[in-house]
Amino acid sequence: MNFRRDPSYWIKTRWRFRPRVGASEEEAILTTFQPRGLSAILVAVTLLLATSCTTLDQSTAQPEAGNTTNTAAAPGATAGTGLAQVLVIGTYHMANPGLDLINMPADDVTTPERQQEIGELVSRLARFRPTHIAVEATPERAAELTESYREFLATGRLPGASETYQVGFRLAQRLGLSGVHPVDFSRDMDLGKVMGWIAANDAAGMAYLQQTMGAIRNRNAEIMKGSVSEIFARLNSPEQDALHDQYLWLAQKGTSGNAVGAAVVADWYERNLKIFANVARLAETADARVLVLIGAGHATLLRQFVRQAPNLELVEPSLHPGPPSR
Repeated sequence: MNFRRDPSYWIKTRWRFRPRVGASEEEAILTTFQPRGLSAILVAVTLLLATSCTTLDQSTAQPEAGNTTNTAAAPGATAGTGLAQVLVIGTYHMANPGLDLINMPADDVTTPERQQEIGELVSRLARFRPTHIAVEATPERAAELTESYREFLATGRLPGASETYQVGFRLAQRLGLSGVHPVDFSRDMDLGKVMGWIAANDAAGMAYLQQTMGAIRNRNAEIMKGSVSEIFARLNSPEQDALHDQYLWLAQKGTSGNAVGAAVVADWYERNLKIFANVARLAETADARVLVLIGAGHATLLRQFVRQAPNLELVEPSLHPGPPSR
């Protein structure tokens, strides 16, 4: 069994956390230094980045004054830079069955209500008029995704509940695109090592993680009360991006001779840099408009990388509920 996994793996898989009956939360954490228990703690930190936000006010979708990225109200307006444009949309995993210790408790997105909401979200995203849609799948799945998309065009039946299909395929169909583009990069991360170090050396850090886990449960439940567009708005706000600072807290764990936290966070940055490189390869012409549909935990770094790339223009998301385009 491979114990080295990245945070999003633990969000998406069906591993369960099984403390003894009646165990306190502290005991449950401290007595489960198995891969799934250790990694579940890091999921708590990771999901804070992917699910925690407190406002839907439209002003929160705008960057600070003086930011030169494209911040038009609708994600299709351009700043006339002549650069390829990239719009990064952080998503929750719609096919998550709710079996993780801490997860976005996704409901059934195939219900008529959710299907209508997804259609409204797709209408908003269509304003960007992307020439390419990038999704969270590894390039090895390119042929599989191409075949699934062709079947969808022929039958009208989506192959599953994943956001790749529900949002990516539907948006590609609406815009007449040939398919979606997998841009993910698989990178193992030794989470167990850093979590073990925190448990053995940082009682305050362990207490912080316990508090974080409770806060995440409450925030996840609150976020999921909204419509699909409301959920996406909360996962794509400046406040959400600010929560990525938690990774720098994790990076400080360890010692100068055993920088276990920095090593894990370096792996996380490597994965996202390689995702960014895959995205950039789709934007090699000035008229390219790439929409990236990816787990919200990745969105902060991807926006940072695009914003700093001299040959790309970042388009800020504007997903606040309102009349969709028709």
